[in-house]
Amino acid sequence: MGSKPSSFDQIAMSNNDDPDIDFIYTDCDSHPAELGELYSYTENNDFNLNRTCWEELMIKWSANKPWKSMESAEKGVIFERISEGLELSDREMRFKYLRALLYLLQGVFGEANRPEDVLIEARKNVFLLYQRNFFPLLVQLLVMEIESGLASMNMRRNPMNVKDSDSFSISMKDSTDLRVILNSLYIFLDVMRTDPENEEEEKLRKAFREELSNPISTSNELFAITLFQMAMKFCNGYAPHFPVKKVVLLLWKTILVTLGGMDELRELKNHYRSRVDLPPVPDDTLEVSRTMRPSSPPMIAQANLVSGPKRRRMRQRMIIKQDALMGDEQDGEESGEPNGDSDQMKEDSENSENNENNENSENDQDSNEKNEEEKVDIGPRPASPRSSHPRVEYEDNDNNDNNDSDIPIVHRGLPWWPKVRYKDIDLFLFQTRSKFIGFDIPEDRETTAGLPAPILEGLKVLKKHLYVSLSELQMRREEEMAKYPLTLEEIDLEPLQSPAEALYKAALPNLPQYMIALLKILLAAAPISKPKTESINIGTEIVPETAPTTVVDSMKFHIDFNRHKEIIIKAVSATLILILKHFKINHVYQFEHITQQLVYANCIPLILKIFNQNVLAYIIARNNICVLDYPSCVVGEPVELNDENDLAYSASSQNFPSRNIFSCINMVRILNKLTKWKYARIMMLVLFKSSAILKKALRVKQALFQLYILKLLKMQTKYLGRQWRKSNMRILSCIYQMVRHRLTDDWAFGNEMEQTPWDLQNDEFNMQAKISRFHSRRYSESPTIDAFSSNLLHTAAAGQPNGPMSPCHDSLNGNLVYAAQLELSRPVDNNFSSVLSKQYKLTGEFKKNYETWLQREVFQFNIDWDQLLVQTNTSTM
Repeated sequence: MGSKPSSFDQIAMSNNDDPDIDFIYTDCDSHPAELGELYSYTENNDFNLNRTCWEELMIKWSANKPWKSMESAEKGVIFERISEGLELSDREMRFKYLRALLYLLQGVFGEANRPEDVLIEARKNVFLLYQRNFFPLLVQLLVMEIESGLASMNMRRNPMNVKDSDSFSISMKDSTDLRVILNSLYIFLDVMRTDPENEEEEKLRKAFREELSNPISTSNELFAITLFQMAMKFCNGYAPHFPVKKVVLLLWKTILVTLGGMDELRELKNHYRSRVDLPPVPDDTLEVSRTMRPSSPPMIAQANLVSGPKRRRMRQRMIIKQDALMGDEQDGEESGEPNGDSDQMKEDSENSENNENNENSENDQDSNEKNEEEKVDIGPRPASPRSSHPRVEYEDNDNNDNNDSDIPIVHRGLPWWPKVRYKDIDLFLFQTRSKFIGFDIPEDRETTAGLPAPILEGLKVLKKHLYVSLSELQMRREEEMAKYPLTLEEIDLEPLQSPAEALYKAALPNLPQYMIALLKILLAAAPISKPKTESINIGTEIVPETAPTTVVDSMKFHIDFNRHKEIIIKAVSATLILILKHFKINHVYQFEHITQQLVYANCIPLILKIFNQNVLAYIIARNNICVLDYPSCVVGEPVELNDENDLAYSASSQNFPSRNIFSCINMVRILNKLTKWKYARIMMLVLFKSSAILKKALRVKQALFQLYILKLLKMQTKYLGRQWRKSNMRILSCIYQMVRHRLTDDWAFGNEMEQTPWDLQNDEFNMQAKISRFHSRRYSESPTIDAFSSNLLHTAAAGQPNGPMSPCHDSLNGNLVYAAQLELSRPVDNNFSSVLSKQYKLTGEFKKNYETWLQREVFQFNIDWDQLLVQTNTSTM
């Protein structure tokens, strides 16, 4: 019998047993999986109700043929009758026709033998119904149902007491009619999202996308804005019966179809770059990450759990091994060998292990060496760090006739093309000129007189890897337009006609409320400890009228509720990252405005709180019952789960769904978007102690997820101190191996100068001033300068030192002066007709004292209007 394994060995074995997450990050999941997530398990009975309504109408119309056997003319007659039925005033009959329409959109599953047949028939019916203008009719029904639902809720509860949840209970019965309409609209959107099969479908898909990009005729607003309004009213408590999962799913797919996914983003970015004479992006993050392998969990996370002499011996062994590697590399450099000898390094490390740990057996040493080889090396590798997955290309060997196969050529190197900004070159020239010449030449990157040859070579390398982003050009043009407003225009006029521009302009008045609503929904669905009193209840659409009575029903409801929350997190996170990506390409200040609203709404601590758990357990959770998913549940005989073992086997006999890893990648991407190049927000990560949370998340073996986690760790490494870097050398090696390099970035060893809190807040104030200037220039209905100034005052009074001698006070005064200058620089309307025709909103206090104002400002003064008009020279107006 062998000895009992130590605690460290048990931890290492458990970490080695962590599964590799085989997941390819795309816009969304497959079409059947996305349709299956639309329905909850508690509404499976609605499928039979839809089928019953369809069969009753067929009997009423004496239509004896099955749907698939009907000719096009016969189907057209049925479409016309359903369209007429949807306009009936009788609510019960109208929704009977609507359920029959939903049965067609669900694929006429009563006549299908396989789930694939259901999806094929549903796709055909979607395009047929869209050709007959059923989609705008459904949108009109949705707007009507929203208004009637709000009216009924106002009658059932007092809107001034929205937090009183005991006044009445909400169940899925209250959202029945809305769920029917939202299900129909969602099927339209998800089918139109998929790739077309022929030219006719491609034309219909383009027309559908164009229709979504234009305002609705009934409400004169975009369909996405209608869904944003539904989410906001749900979070405010005025519409607690709204099915929030279907609303956010529909909002996500609406934005995805309207603006486009990853492929459209890549093409649009390169297209906009070509219009301003910029080269295409050198590499795409999502494409490169698919060729990368995930790294092993960090050693320090395991060693922290081991205490006593064993831990000290392991730390000494790691240090000796690192010293051996470094000493061998130095010997290789002195002997003129740049790459060293890997075999000699391995022998030195093995000898140091044997000399230090004589108590270990040979088998233990072999297993430890194997584990060390599987993980990232602690010491520096010879030459430059290598990529975790080398690129392989094939070259045809035409000269050698004996070799019929292609010869693989393996390119060793980093997976990313390094990037350099203009700011990096300016800093490099400033430092070198100050050292060798004694003075600097501002805004001059060409003069190199007096600089030595190595510096010129370094400058050449920097310029070779120069990358100019669209954001830099847009911000530079905004500064130039502020100086010369009459002579310059937009750097590119094409984005002004884009769907993203139309969406941003429509959402701008209520954009902060929309972002807060999405974050509230995300908080309510997050797998974290909930407070005693929750602000919103996201489970109303799946709560049955009667409570579950059996153990099987309770288990099924528990699985359904967890699945319900996971789908909501997936939809909200995908919506946020899609909005951020598209608005950053359209204009950088649109992106900055949204990121500021998310930061003000505590998005950063919310995401960190979600990650402060066992992320791996959350990702591999199997909250699915495959036999109850659409379309499997509507084909054949219904499956009855009468035993707890049957339910547990159905939930565990499948691969874990991909929605949780998709949500985690989305949230860590959002966190990167919020904090990249924003030092004040990076300091928020440091203050929230996010490094420990992110280190635990590295247990998830998925390359793209680990890449964004390492990016977050890289941007705050210089603020964590030397001791943290010494204790986490394995993480630094992973960063070198997987994350893009900035040639002049000293993230791994640089010590950032201390900054006061108000210095960090000045960055946010300055960005807010630039955003306000951008809004006042481009949008006539943008927030006023008064609102901007009051926001600055409120932010300064919220906890910042604003004494008369503090730097924050000076910055605040500067921003207020700048805001006043913006107000004064607005063009003045000198047209009499235009000025007199404007509608001004008068306050209630002014209307109440109107007569007093007339007496004081008008009647007590004697004005000779004739003389005023005679002396006025109208030719100068």
